[in-house]
Amino acid sequence: MKKILLVLSIAGCLHATAQIKKNAVLVGGNIAVNNNQTQTFTSNNEAVLLNICPSFGIATKNNTVVGGYINILNSKTINKTNNVVTNRGDGNSFILGMFFRQYKPISKNFFLYANSSFGGGAVYQKTETITSPTILIDERKGVVMNIGFSPGVGYAINNKFHLEIGFTDFISFNYSTLKPTGASMVQGNATNITTFGVNALAFTRPLDNLQVGLRYIINN
Repeated sequence: MKKILLVLSIAGCLHATAQIKKNAVLVGGNIAVNNNQTQTFTSNNEAVLLNICPSFGIATKNNTVVGGYINILNSKTINKTNNVVTNRGDGNSFILGMFFRQYKPISKNFFLYANSSFGGGAVYQKTETITSPTILIDERKGVVMNIGFSPGVGYAINNKFHLEIGFTDFISFNYSTLKPTGASMVQGNATNITTFGVNALAFTRPLDNLQVGLRYIINN
């Protein structure tokens, strides 16, 4: 009898479900790392991106979660011509935002999700254009706003942990305004830059936006 109870207890611990119940609390986040290289006979371009996005949410009803997030992004680029560095860049951004997420269980353990988000924050960019012996520095600070849509698929390891794979801002609308600072002011490059665009990587290079996420669920 004791052996039977022990087996039932273990089975209960291993039970998993893709269902997110009302009033459940989700704590976790996503991480994305991308290294993109393009080469020709004379040039070699490399871009490295690290994106960390912790989040916190509450299920307002079954399989519907509303919450907030922090998005920390770092990017570095380096361009070479005939093995000589001609351009390099460094960028950082810090964004606070809110999200709305809908889950759709497709089996006992697997689910699909659609995540909509809105956020804004600070951005810093620095670009060096090298024409030996001269280095022209373009250094800017500003603000950025983003509206994004991110689909994905997840796996319920158990009732407490969900593993997810999806696309960061698969479709997004971005606005930024950057003002010169530091070296840009010294070198006389004092033009403000304002941009508005739509992320097209969803259709051209979707793997560049691939992210992995983990969620810890309380009260599920």
